[in-house]
Amino acid sequence: MAITLKPIYDAFGINAVIMTSMQAMSGAGRNPGVLGLDILDNIIPYIAGEEEKVQRETQKILGAVVGSEIKPAPFAVSCTCTRANVREGHTESVFVSTERVVNRQK
Repeated sequence: MAITLKPIYDAFGINAVIMTSMQAMSGAGRNPGVLGLDILDNIIPYIAGEEEKVQRETQKILGAVVGSEIKPAPFAVSCTCTRANVREGHTESVFVSTERVVNRQK
Protein backbone atom coordinates (compact mmCIF):
# COMPACT_ATOMS: atom_id res chain seq x y z
CA MET A 1 0.00 0.00 0.00
CA ALA A 2 2.81 2.42 0.85
CA ILE A 3 4.27 2.09 -2.66
CA THR A 4 1.01 3.24 -4.24
CA LEU A 5 0.51 6.00 -1.67
CA LYS A 6 3.95 7.57 -2.26
CA PRO A 7 3.16 9.40 -5.56
CA ILE A 8 -0.20 10.56 -4.17
CA TYR A 9 1.52 11.83 -1.00
CA ASP A 10 4.16 13.68 -3.03
CA ALA A 11 1.68 15.27 -5.46
CA PHE A 12 -1.30 16.04 -3.22
CA GLY A 13 -0.41 15.39 0.43
CA ILE A 14 -2.47 12.98 2.52
CA ASN A 15 -4.92 13.73 5.34
CA ALA A 16 -5.93 10.16 6.13
CA VAL A 17 -5.95 6.61 4.80
CA ILE A 18 -8.63 3.99 5.46
CA MET A 19 -7.76 0.44 4.38
CA THR A 20 -9.51 -2.91 4.53
CA SER A 21 -7.51 -5.98 3.58
CA MET A 22 -8.64 -9.47 2.70
CA GLN A 23 -5.50 -11.52 3.32
CA ALA A 24 -4.92 -15.05 2.05
CA MET A 25 -4.35 -18.18 4.08
CA SER A 26 -0.70 -18.17 2.94
CA GLY A 27 -0.07 -15.27 5.31
CA ALA A 28 -1.43 -17.14 8.34
CA GLY A 29 0.89 -20.11 8.35
CA ARG A 30 -0.47 -22.55 10.90
CA ASN A 31 -1.33 -20.04 13.62
CA PRO A 32 -3.77 -21.27 16.27
CA GLY A 33 -7.34 -20.39 15.33
CA VAL A 34 -6.71 -20.02 11.60
CA LEU A 35 -6.25 -23.57 10.47
CA GLY A 36 -7.48 -24.59 7.03
CA LEU A 37 -10.80 -26.02 8.22
CA ASP A 38 -11.58 -22.97 10.38
CA ILE A 39 -11.80 -20.68 7.37
CA LEU A 40 -13.80 -22.80 4.91
CA ASP A 41 -16.67 -20.63 3.60
CA ASN A 42 -15.71 -17.95 6.10
CA ILE A 43 -13.74 -14.75 6.72
CA ILE A 44 -11.82 -14.32 9.95
CA PRO A 45 -12.55 -10.68 10.89
CA TYR A 46 -9.39 -9.97 12.87
CA ILE A 47 -5.67 -10.69 12.53
CA ALA A 48 -3.93 -10.03 15.85
CA GLY A 49 -1.33 -7.25 15.58
CA GLU A 50 -1.73 -6.81 11.82
CA GLU A 51 -3.71 -3.55 11.90
CA GLU A 52 -1.21 -1.85 14.19
CA LYS A 53 1.69 -3.15 12.07
CA VAL A 54 0.17 -1.75 8.83
CA GLN A 55 -0.44 1.64 10.47
CA ARG A 56 3.06 1.86 11.94
CA GLU A 57 4.89 0.61 8.83
CA THR A 58 2.96 2.85 6.41
CA GLN A 59 3.73 5.95 8.47
CA LYS A 60 7.38 4.89 8.84
CA ILE A 61 7.91 4.11 5.13
CA LEU A 62 6.36 7.44 4.08
CA GLY A 63 8.08 9.35 6.88
CA ALA A 64 11.23 11.45 6.73
CA VAL A 65 14.74 10.93 8.04
CA VAL A 66 15.50 13.66 10.56
CA GLY A 67 19.03 13.42 11.87
CA SER A 68 19.49 9.77 12.85
CA GLU A 69 15.78 9.05 13.34
CA ILE A 70 12.74 8.44 11.17
CA LYS A 71 9.90 10.89 11.74
CA PRO A 72 6.66 9.06 10.82
CA ALA A 73 4.34 10.59 8.21
CA PRO A 74 1.84 12.81 10.03
CA PHE A 75 -1.41 11.43 8.57
CA ALA A 76 -3.76 8.90 10.19
CA VAL A 77 -3.92 5.31 8.89
CA SER A 78 -6.97 3.27 9.90
CA CYS A 79 -7.01 -0.44 9.03
CA THR A 80 -9.23 -3.47 9.19
CA CYS A 81 -7.35 -6.68 8.38
CA THR A 82 -9.25 -9.90 7.69
CA ARG A 83 -8.23 -13.44 6.70
CA ALA A 84 -10.06 -14.71 3.58
CA ASN A 85 -10.63 -18.18 2.18
CA VAL A 86 -8.11 -18.04 -0.67
CA ARG A 87 -4.77 -19.84 -0.76
CA GLU A 88 -2.50 -17.00 -1.91
CA GLY A 89 -2.74 -13.27 -2.52
CA HIS A 90 -4.05 -10.27 -0.63
CA THR A 91 -6.61 -7.68 -1.71
CA GLU A 92 -6.87 -4.18 -0.28
CA SER A 93 -9.58 -1.59 -0.53
CA VAL A 94 -7.98 1.81 0.14
CA PHE A 95 -9.61 5.22 0.60
CA VAL A 96 -7.28 8.24 0.59
CA SER A 97 -8.21 11.75 1.69
CA THR A 98 -5.77 14.22 0.14
CA GLU A 99 -4.76 17.71 1.29
CA ARG A 100 -4.97 19.22 -2.20
CA VAL A 101 -7.25 18.54 -5.18
CA VAL A 102 -6.43 18.46 -8.86
CA ASN A 103 -7.23 21.70 -10.68
CA ARG A 104 -8.90 20.58 -13.91
CA GLN A 105 -9.91 23.95 -15.31
CA LYS A 106 -9.66 24.28 -19.10
